[in-house]
Amino acid sequence: MTQLMLVSAICAFALAAAIVPLVRSCFRQLGFVDKPDRERKLHTDAVSLGGGLAVFLAVGIAFGLVLTIDRHLGDSILGFLRSKWYTLFGAAGTLMLVGLIDDIYTLRGRQKLLLQLLIVVAVVGSGTLVQKIGFFGSEINLGNFAYPLTVLWLLAAINALNLIDGADGMASTAGAIISGGLAVLCILSASPLGAVVAAALTGALIGFLVYNRPPATIYLGDAGSMVVGLFIGVISIWSSVKGSTLLSVAPLVVLTVPLFDSLIAILRRVLTGRSIYATDRGHLHHRLLDRFSHATMLVVVAILCATTTFAAILSVYFGHQIIAFTGVAVVLGALVFTRSFGDAELRMLASRTSHIGESILARSKLCESASRERAVQLQGNRCWDAIWTSLVEFAGDRGLAQLKLDIGIAWMHEGYHGAWQRSRMPDKSDQATLKLPIYVEQRLVGRLEVICDAKSPTLNDTFQLLLDRASELSEQIQRLIETNASSHSTPPQMISNTEETQLVFDRQASPVNIVETVNLGTNQYAPAKDYRP
Repeated sequence: MTQLMLVSAICAFALAAAIVPLVRSCFRQLGFVDKPDRERKLHTDAVSLGGGLAVFLAVGIAFGLVLTIDRHLGDSILGFLRSKWYTLFGAAGTLMLVGLIDDIYTLRGRQKLLLQLLIVVAVVGSGTLVQKIGFFGSEINLGNFAYPLTVLWLLAAINALNLIDGADGMASTAGAIISGGLAVLCILSASPLGAVVAAALTGALIGFLVYNRPPATIYLGDAGSMVVGLFIGVISIWSSVKGSTLLSVAPLVVLTVPLFDSLIAILRRVLTGRSIYATDRGHLHHRLLDRFSHATMLVVVAILCATTTFAAILSVYFGHQIIAFTGVAVVLGALVFTRSFGDAELRMLASRTSHIGESILARSKLCESASRERAVQLQGNRCWDAIWTSLVEFAGDRGLAQLKLDIGIAWMHEGYHGAWQRSRMPDKSDQATLKLPIYVEQRLVGRLEVICDAKSPTLNDTFQLLLDRASELSEQIQRLIETNASSHSTPPQMISNTEETQLVFDRQASPVNIVETVNLGTNQYAPAKDYRP
């Protein structure tokens, strides 16, 4: 069995190493390349797409070769293919085509999610279903939740690998280690076909990594990352299912790093009021690249994935799930407590939770004059506080109910989010909302959103002032962009403005004005404080 697994990995590696240059050349001739756009895609030259097609072909051909060898030269120890295997490869091929369309023509997030859902439902309908979960020796019967939870798991696996694919070699490295671990888990659970496919996926990704390592000459793309996620999600179920029971949490532990990255990304976007489909540069690889070189970042990611994968294997081998959870605790603890990734988002969540509790317990009279402010430095080191403070002063003077400023300048690695709100908001029917895009050099760099009381007699004057303020805001941002960020200092004009507006803001502050500042770029966090006049 082990020999067939090694043959599968070696064949897939050789096939990927041979197919990738052909696919790369073909896609370049067809013009299917990922071009830099000076905003979000910051690579220097156009890079070929189609890596997912090469990986899929390498896995499929290697799997077929190993089956042929086993049938004619071996003892047929792999058994016969059941219908679910044909469904898996058909679903993977369909998902690969969806990814290619997205890579070349760009699908909306909702469109892509809907197509993913349809493909996953087909896989689950073919018999890939978890009805029970084994947890520390006891079984949890999922009952009516079996279908939705299985679908949710597969969608999570697909998108976790997709979201982590944001740097050269990132998804290839993580995917190769995770699939290699799954191959071992398949051997331990007597799932020979699963071990062969997982080994083929490992070999194909390593072969692809030869061309995808920095600087990459071909990208895996959504066509590849989603297919890898589907294979890993399905095989992780098959590798630990006996009958209808998921024996352990090992598959979840193996995917700890990509799942944690996805969870923190969703949490960050929800807490800052952004769409969950929005792209940003706050993922694990972006944060690690702030500290390390690209090569070192890949080594760190490899160590993290290897730690959780090895812990999962040991937990299955010895039959103690505590080993798997220990591995998870070590990896996540290392990321959070060293403030490398996730620390600020978790503190933001804790602060938001505490604020909800405070608002429930606060006295009615206090809510009339109380307000909350949150400033989040998502990325970068330019000082946005002067601009934000002047906007907060304007909101207080003009009686605004809510103010939000969202800045995202991907090509300069700068991101900022500010939110100010009165504790007692007008009723929904009495709210007037104004959303203003902010442009610098004809490029969208952010948005300003305000909510006012529609019954206010000065509403029209306030909106007109905001329209005038938007043009001034663009000029301020332009000056800030042109400053030398490496000095980590604020221009004199900005400093004086900050001091002046802060003094006015303090004098006109409400009885309780709660301010908190979170810096995700440098993982600095200042807890909420009460400022009283």
